[in-house]
Amino acid sequence: MKDQISIGQVSRYFGIPRQTLRFYEQKGLIHSHRDPQSGYRYYHYADLNQLFDLLGLHQMGFGVPQMKELLNQADREDYIELLTQRDQEISQQINHLQVQQRKLQHLNRALHLVESECGHFVHDVLPASYFLPLKNYGRQMKSLPVKQPIQGERTFHPGCLIHRQAKSSVNFQWGLLEKQKGDQSLLIKSHPSISTVADLRSEGEGSGVIAELLEQVHQNFPRTTIEWPLVGQFILRCHSHGKRQRFIRLWFPVKKEAG
Repeated sequence: MKDQISIGQVSRYFGIPRQTLRFYEQKGLIHSHRDPQSGYRYYHYADLNQLFDLLGLHQMGFGVPQMKELLNQADREDYIELLTQRDQEISQQINHLQVQQRKLQHLNRALHLVESECGHFVHDVLPASYFLPLKNYGRQMKSLPVKQPIQGERTFHPGCLIHRQAKSSVNFQWGLLEKQKGDQSLLIKSHPSISTVADLRSEGEGSGVIAELLEQVHQNFPRTTIEWPLVGQFILRCHSHGKRQRFIRLWFPVKKEAG
């Protein structure tokens, strides 16, 4: 019969493996027929129409249960409900992917920033932001509040405030920087600054690095008075030749130069 199309012909026409066709049959999504004489599997044109609709639903991301319902029993109202539901799911996925993309783009820009500005000191403006302290970070992590919002779609940047202490030592206050105000957050006002990108090296070496950077600031800008605290925003943590690297964008808030 001319209306008998073999599984091989269907596979070639639609560009899908025979195993996939058998899988669809096992799930009840399409149906084949058997030649009583040869025992070979074949399809009618009506079955191909079903397969065409099935592949369209698959491309839209429907799962097997939804496709089975749409193909075998759904009326127009069911179609509207399931299509609307899938449309909402796709919108949520797009939003999630856009968040991921923005984070990837931010990290990529940060990498280029490290390459172009590391070790260079420039006049800059510290951007206004809110600082969310992480209490006891690195010491008693169990005391961190469970509800502390460090993930999700809000844009957080790991950072720190660096406070001056006696005998030329400094103290790091770790936290998160963001433009949207959060609970228990501290406003950091926009301020004229000198900025640089620096490597804090391994944990425990940060104080020594800050001392070196302060010396360089005083050498390059001898008439500048630094106002504390310093503000740092982490860019990248990586390794070079087996050594730990922690790159940070660092702002030295300053008073206007005399004269």
